[in-house]
Amino acid sequence: MSWLRALLFNIAFFGVTALLGVAALPLLLAPRRVVMEFGRFWARCVLALAKAIVGLDGEIRGIEHLPHGACLIAMKHQSAWAARSRLTGGAAPAHCAIWWQRHSRRWPRHARS
Repeated sequence: MSWLRALLFNIAFFGVTALLGVAALPLLLAPRRVVMEFGRFWARCVLALAKAIVGLDGEIRGIEHLPHGACLIAMKHQSAWAARSRLTGGAAPAHCAIWWQRHSRRWPRHARS
């Protein structure tokens, strides 16, 4: 049954992404703030689909430990969910930079002798 939920989620994900992608075309001329807000809307839609169809939910812990000044938040990017959940905002102040680690296979490796 999990394959059916995964299939339904993929159909809904690509359908909503295509629909919102076409609807967002006029935003190419909009200010960055408006475009980013639309990206957050898309991320909230995708997370709502994941929760409704697949049952995937999450929480962000440690928000109270963020500094009040400028900071850099380094996240170990292990899934697409992490990226979408960060797009929805709320955890980091506007003056914090967020960096996701790409795949570790791209990091320089030591030559073998």
